[in-house]
Amino acid sequence: MGALDRARRHALAPAVLLAVGVGAVAAGCVGPWGGDRGGVTVDEVALWGPSVGAGDAALIEGRLTVDGGCVYITDGSGVRWLPVFNEDRVAWDGETLRTGDGAFVAGDAISIAGGVLRERVAQDWEPPEDLHVPDTCAPDAVWNGAS
Repeated sequence: MGALDRARRHALAPAVLLAVGVGAVAAGCVGPWGGDRGGVTVDEVALWGPSVGAGDAALIEGRLTVDGGCVYITDGSGVRWLPVFNEDRVAWDGETLRTGDGAFVAGDAISIAGGVLRERVAQDWEPPEDLHVPDTCAPDAVWNGAS
C-alpha cells in the first residue's frame, strides 16, 4: 500500500466519524440482505449500530479470511484488517459475508469502501464501548466499512 493511499485514508477517516454523528438519512431503507440482521452471529463479525447513510471515499482491497472464528480482510501486505460493519448492512451465515457490494466467502477478493478506524492494534487494545468486536479477533488493524 502506497504512502498516498495511507495519507488519503488518514485524511478521510475524520470525515466518516463526523458524518456518522450527523444523523440517520436512510431510515426505513432495506438493503439486499433484508430488513433484519440477516442472521449475523455477533461472535464472528465486528458491528456498530445501524447505518446512518454515511460513507467514505477510501477503499480497502484484499482477500476475505476467516481465522479463529473472526472475519478479516487480509491485504496484499499480509495485514489482517478487521472490517467493522453497521449491523443493518451486513449478513453472515458462518460461510458467506453479504454486504451492499455482494456475497463473499473465504479466499474471495473483496474491496470495502470506508476508512481506517485503527491502523495499528496493540494486544491490549480496548475497542470503543459501542463497537462490538468478537473476543476471538486479533486484528493488525481495524477498517470502518461503509458498504
